[in-house]
Amino acid sequence: MFDLATAVVPKTPYMTVFEKKTVDVFCEELAGRSGVDLRGNAVSAEADTIEFYNEGNPAAYGENLLELFRDIPEAGKEGFRIRIAGGEGRRRLIVLGKDERGEFYGCARILRRVAAKNGRILCPEELDGVSMTPEYPLRGHQLGFRDKNNTYSAWTVKDFERYIRDMAMFGANAIELLPPKTDDALFSSTFVEDPFRLMIEVSRIIHSYHMDVWLWYPNVGEDYDDLDCLYRELQERELIFSSIPYLDAILVPLGDPGSLWPDRAMQVTEECAKIM
Repeated sequence: MFDLATAVVPKTPYMTVFEKKTVDVFCEELAGRSGVDLRGNAVSAEADTIEFYNEGNPAAYGENLLELFRDIPEAGKEGFRIRIAGGEGRRRLIVLGKDERGEFYGCARILRRVAAKNGRILCPEELDGVSMTPEYPLRGHQLGFRDKNNTYSAWTVKDFERYIRDMAMFGANAIELLPPKTDDALFSSTFVEDPFRLMIEVSRIIHSYHMDVWLWYPNVGEDYDDLDCLYRELQERELIFSSIPYLDAILVPLGDPGSLWPDRAMQVTEECAKIM
């Protein structure tokens, strides 16, 4: 193992917003464990470096970097490779993601393998040559801010961000939210946030970690053959869809809840799709 407590984590002009977020998350997590914020280390030609790149942004690393990874099996979508280059003196710990998500997952892999405490960040040599690719394309989790829950119904926006960050670092790439009024009870005595505001803020948080924002949106109207009922339901969806700044997918359950026969359910879903 070697100590990275004096290493530099460079941000380059070619980095995207999410790549800069990856660097910040990496440094924040290490600082919380070791007491050392790598962003404050002095940059020098002799300093060790921890570098993050992805194959979709070749302007950030150039062709020479790929030579270092030639003997490591290529990673697939959302995967990554890790290389420890150099020896005595200056070392380079390099993550090369297949894409931006892979870059983040490579960062998380390092966080789970280093021993960080009491001013030291010990990196194991076994990280060299790692190549990992997620087994499943969709790796998501539902977070329903509603009365039925006995845990996150009492969370703040800050609590949700901490949980979503942990989910992302363990490989999740999607979070499914529940809009207000999709539970039997509109409010809970444990709520410390307004459900509508929280949904909007949490969607921003999910997107900031480069995860997909899903909605679980059942048909809970009393009678969809009643045009007034259908109109009210569609108006509500228009309000929800236009308020959420980031929305990638919607799941419409046809049961639990939902009692429409398939042909009518498809007609209602088609109307919702037009609003989306």
